[in-house]
Amino acid sequence: MDNIKTILRDIGYFFYDRESGDVVEKVNGATKKLKDIGITDISLNGEVLSIRVIRPGLLVGRKGETITALTEYLKGKSKVSFSGIKIVEDVSLSNLYSFQIALDYL
Repeated sequence: MDNIKTILRDIGYFFYDRESGDVVEKVNGATKKLKDIGITDISLNGEVLSIRVIRPGLLVGRKGETITALTEYLKGKSKVSFSGIKIVEDVSLSNLYSFQIALDYL
């Protein structure tokens, strides 16, 4: 469980470091991105880090740039070792997320 907490913390720092502005703006931007991605579960199965998300496209990024940068960041900064990241779409919650977005616009 401590490995998962470490990975979660490091993912948060990754998105924080990619934001610009002062500390508050960086925290708000990183929090919004993580909320939009919708990480629902993280597990370490052997050497593969599995991340379940509601919106995998946001985590992958254009041409895979975000997931590539995240993988490099975690391998360089995190104390947890893994060989690769597997992204799994959490379809059970995706409809709920769409409903929540619709409510926000009402």
